[in-house]
Formats: sequence, C-alpha cells, structure tokens
Amino acid sequence: MRLAKPAGEVNIGALVRHFSSSSILIECFDEETNTCPISLACRLKRILHDAEEGFLQVLDGYFLSDIARNRQHLASLWPAPDPAPPLNHDSV
Repeated sequence: MRLAKPAGEVNIGALVRHFSSSSILIECFDEETNTCPISLACRLKRILHDAEEGFLQVLDGYFLSDIARNRQHLASLWPAPDPAPPLNHDSV
C-alpha cells in the first residue's frame, strides 16, 4: 500500500472525519432524526458537542508522520507476512 501524499501531509483529524461512518456522535445531534423530547433543554448535548469538537481539534494537531516516527519498532512488533505459495505452472 502506498500513500497518495507524504506522511507529513496526512492529517489524523481529517482521516478520522473522512473514515467515520457518521459524523453524528449521538442521535440528538441530527436535527432530521432527533426524537429526544428534552433536546431543547438538555445541557448534556452542549457538553458532548464540545467534547467531540475538542477531540477532533487535538487530532487536527497530528499527522501520520507523528505516529510513524518509530517505524522500525512498529515493524518489529508486526508479524511477518506468510510467504506466497509457489505457483504451480502445470495448472496454468
């Protein structure tokens, strides 16, 4: 696998936003599907929204190069791939 950009240009916050299945942390954040009867008065909703924003802001401060600086150590912990089976030229 190859990256389309250098690791120093791949932002972790952007990756999380891109690959998240939904940007809705809790049901009441989506005005179209919200069925919570206390949503307008709920103070927890604001706290959770702020927490989500803070989480993403922290991730925005990091790039793939920041978490891959120890490549050799990471590689030593990763199991070696199984070797490819030899090709059987008789069946081709």
